[in-house]
Amino acid sequence: MEKGMLAMREGREKLQKGRYEAHVQLTDAEQQLMDAEEKLNALTDPKWYVYDRSDNPGYSGLEEDADRVDSIAKVFPVFFLLIAALVCFTTMARMVEERRTETGTLKALGYSNWLIAKKYLIYGGVAALAGSIVGGILGETTLPIIIVDTYGIMYTLPPTMLSIDWLSLLLSSVAGIVCICAVSLMAVYKDLKLSPAALMRPKAPKPGKRILLEYITPLWRHMSFTSKVTARNLFRYKARFFMTVVGVAGCTALMVAALGLRDSTTAIADLQFNQLTKYDQIYALSKADTAENKAYLMSKFHADERFENSLLGTMEWFSLEKVGGTRSMDVRIIIGEDKERFEQAFILRDRKSHDRLTLDDNGIILCERAGEVLGAKAGDDVTITIDNEKYTCRVTALTENYAGSIAYMTPACYEKLTGQPLKYNLVFTRTADGYKEQERDIANDYMKDDDVITVTSITEQVNTMLNMMSSLDFVILVMIFCAGMLAVVVLYNLTNINIAERVREIATIKVLGFYSMETANFIYRESIALTVIGGLCGLALGSVFATFIVEAIQMDNVMFPKLVSFWSYFTGFILTIIFSLLVNFMMYFKMNKISMVESLKSVE
Repeated sequence: MEKGMLAMREGREKLQKGRYEAHVQLTDAEQQLMDAEEKLNALTDPKWYVYDRSDNPGYSGLEEDADRVDSIAKVFPVFFLLIAALVCFTTMARMVEERRTETGTLKALGYSNWLIAKKYLIYGGVAALAGSIVGGILGETTLPIIIVDTYGIMYTLPPTMLSIDWLSLLLSSVAGIVCICAVSLMAVYKDLKLSPAALMRPKAPKPGKRILLEYITPLWRHMSFTSKVTARNLFRYKARFFMTVVGVAGCTALMVAALGLRDSTTAIADLQFNQLTKYDQIYALSKADTAENKAYLMSKFHADERFENSLLGTMEWFSLEKVGGTRSMDVRIIIGEDKERFEQAFILRDRKSHDRLTLDDNGIILCERAGEVLGAKAGDDVTITIDNEKYTCRVTALTENYAGSIAYMTPACYEKLTGQPLKYNLVFTRTADGYKEQERDIANDYMKDDDVITVTSITEQVNTMLNMMSSLDFVILVMIFCAGMLAVVVLYNLTNINIAERVREIATIKVLGFYSMETANFIYRESIALTVIGGLCGLALGSVFATFIVEAIQMDNVMFPKLVSFWSYFTGFILTIIFSLLVNFMMYFKMNKISMVESLKSVE
């Protein structure tokens, strides 16, 4: 009995203990639930960040490179076509001149002008068609593979799959054929206006006239005999003079434009990151929303002797649109807390005058390229979309900037515009002299701090940009090579015509006892003189071409400086001279084959 009572007592004690423990656990669970509800109520609506593949630097970089090549491909063929048309016109004019008597005979036999002209049109059209087919096959099968393989050094690309762009091939072929047929018709049109009797007679030689140099008596009197002959021949045949100068100038201009394009692309890194952007690293912060946090964080940066300047700021992407405009674009708005430190980190200046620009609390300073895209200038109002709210702000000035679409604003302007306090999320730092090589170590030190999320190195951005721009080098080399080959064709064609027109003159010089090199120099002096004149004209034209091409390849978020260095002018001119000397070397053997008997031939 006593044992039973004892067991019942122990059972009741265990039951009461279990109930107590259950009550404690329930109380703890209720408390945790209340805490969770309080935390949930304290949370604000989450902010979603949606990224697509264009936010991937590799994808966007490849897209930008492809856009640059596409822009170049739209511009350069036009210049090449114009120079090719000049070569064709010269060749067809020479062909028509050689068949002058034949044309007169056909007219005398009753052939119409159209039937006679059709022979030259068919000749030029067949040549243009054959050239278009060969050029189209080579262009579609070689250049795309070479360019893609070149970009494959920087990007991981799938195997190249060629697909012929029939529309582009058709349009380029039609343009070439129409162009050559048009110049063929222009070349024969003048002769077709003459009577058969006039055409069957030899063309009268050009009358000898005094040239401008002869009127400058002191200069003309001191010129040697050979120099006087060269000067007379240069200005006597004005059509040949014009054709050679224009052809050489065009080829030189293409080379200078290609070299100038490289100058413009490579200058971006220096202008943007050495002259305009005066910070080396960007530290993204996890919390800087209170005065205490800001003071604590910045005290660490300011006390670090490895930093020359530390600026607390923020950088956010906002949509920008000119009031009354039709375009909008995403722009990074940069705001710095301290005005003096901001001016040390960012150089805001007018691109032409280099006058410094000052931010005020009444508006933003917008980068020049973004202003061009939006059609906004100083004094215009723009709409800024911040957190789905639209605010109107004044553009006080446009600043020089080359990489990225950027606008600058003061903290007071932001708070006055939105009515909300500004939250800082970045620190822009400039590494002190003597610590430049330790930037990675400095970044690693701060990455150990919970207050720092990531560190962005401007040096790495510069290297990335240089690598992207260097991918254009091969395309530029192709442009220079094509322009050089075109120069060779132009000079060879015109020199060949020059020699063919003066066979009897060259043979007579040989009869008079001139040595082979002396005879060659008789022609070479004119060729070199025309090349120099054309090259000098091409330097001026090349600057215009370069500006035009740079304008054509600019994108919304990149502005290329319009620069052509002295060495680009020098290299373009020297390459033109080298190509001229190469042509002269090839033509030397042809002049050696001219027989002295030719001097005895005369027109009956």
